Amino acid sequence: MKSSPHTGAKNTQMTDTDQPTARSSGRNARTLWWALSAVSCVVMIVSVILLAKRIDAYNHSEHRQICAYIDLHSPAFAFHGRAVELTESEIEGEQSLHIRYGDQSLDLPVTIPPQYHLPTLFDRQSDWMKLLYFADRAGMTFDEFTKGVDDGTLQPRLIIVTRTPFGYEPKAPIFVQHAKNDTWAKVRRDLDRYDFYEFMPDGTIHQHDPKQFPESGKSLLRRQNNAKLKGEPIPQRSEHDLQEYTWQYGAAMSVTHNPPAITMEKQALRNSGWTLPAASGGFLVMMVAFFFAIAPPRTTK
Repeated sequence: MKSSPHTGAKNTQMTDTDQPTARSSGRNARTLWWALSAVSCVVMIVSVILLAKRIDAYNHSEHRQICAYIDLHSPAFAFHGRAVELTESEIEGEQSLHIRYGDQSLDLPVTIPPQYHLPTLFDRQSDWMKLLYFADRAGMTFDEFTKGVDDGTLQPRLIIVTRTPFGYEPKAPIFVQHAKNDTWAKVRRDLDRYDFYEFMPDGTIHQHDPKQFPESGKSLLRRQNNAKLKGEPIPQRSEHDLQEYTWQYGAAMSVTHNPPAITMEKQALRNSGWTLPAASGGFLVMMVAFFFAIAPPRTTK
């Protein structure tokens, strides 16, 4: 059966009528994508501005010690008008470090005996001990810091920091009892103990509270989740942990070969609130909408 020429003309006429409708629908969709991209861009910009203000407010409200340290390598010098002298000694096979400050004296056991006979005392004992001259320079330029030290408005402090491997018990039970040798001492840094001895202006040697290597955020979170599952009290970070932005932290890192990762407890982003997810979400939506808006039109055969 042959088709009528009128039927073919009718089909052609319907196809031509549908084409403007398809183009109009495509333009409307593209307009919506452009509008969504613009709105998302505005949301992102506003969120980023508010996020920057929150971070700035947090940094201004939090006082953080940013100390400048000088690693001293002289075994004999004067501090606050009193003689300071460091000497090595060995009694019955036990090595120790003898410290004299004016009329005061202190003997520290060598926690990590030197493997090689290096030329100076500080070279031999650098794995576990440092003599540091430091001061807080937060909010100062280097020139302001130097001027404060020179004119006496900024009083530097003198300390000895020591590191003792296996100085603390593990925070969580371990399945294998490790030997207390040099190899495991490098692995179990979380058991390191740090002691701080400060040379005071009155001629005394003050021993500060000892600290330990800070627990990582992942380890703390793992212990907290385990306690939640068991219905036990939620463990918190130990008061003996080294805390970032303290002079003890900076001093302890001078005798630590592998510094710990930065924790999230004292980061400004914790004060971001809704602004951080809003800025991130606005950026992602803006990019998706932008690429859909500039995408070439679909063609049908």
